[in-house]
Amino acid sequence: MNDALKRISAAAAQGSKTLNLRGLGLDDLPEEIGTLTTLEELDLSRNALRQLTPSLVGLDQLAKLDLSRNQLKWFPSELCGLTSLRSLNASDNAIKDVPASISTLIALEELDIGFNKLERLPRELFALPRLRKLELSGNQLKLLPREVGQMKELVELWVVDNPFSVLPKEIWTLPKLSWLHLDGEQFGQVPEAVRKRGKPTLQVV
Repeated sequence: MNDALKRISAAAAQGSKTLNLRGLGLDDLPEEIGTLTTLEELDLSRNALRQLTPSLVGLDQLAKLDLSRNQLKWFPSELCGLTSLRSLNASDNAIKDVPASISTLIALEELDIGFNKLERLPRELFALPRLRKLELSGNQLKLLPREVGQMKELVELWVVDNPFSVLPKEIWTLPKLSWLHLDGEQFGQVPEAVRKRGKPTLQVV
């Protein structure tokens, strides 16, 4: 914790735009982090965080946040107040649910929630207007909602290692989808016409 506080204090004094608190063994996030109003990138990966501090919402310039490899069981509500966020990595946690309030992250372009314990996804996630890359691999999703067809800006989608094989037909109508990462069973359900046309590129993992 002392090391984290020193880094936060130095960042505040310098008006830093980036802060690396990776791998410091943190199980709590110092509330002082909320004073870093110039921060644009924050790395909190490889800690032991189970929750975040409410003061995080003060980071109204934050565009990139890495929360991967922590111990989060729930999607932190504080994240939904970070409306400038463009890239969020919350992979390799134990997150069981994503709230409908994720709809507030209207600037989000990249979202990685792979390798968690998700069984379902809110419809609101698929209405995020700028989302280009979505990583859903390694969860417990029983289906991919047909609302995925709303994601007109989506370029890359990962759905490997989930307990569903049939993909919604709406996915084949996405105008910008260029890369779709599947497992072998999912690939077996891809329509022959889609395979022949060559777009999106299908990568079997």
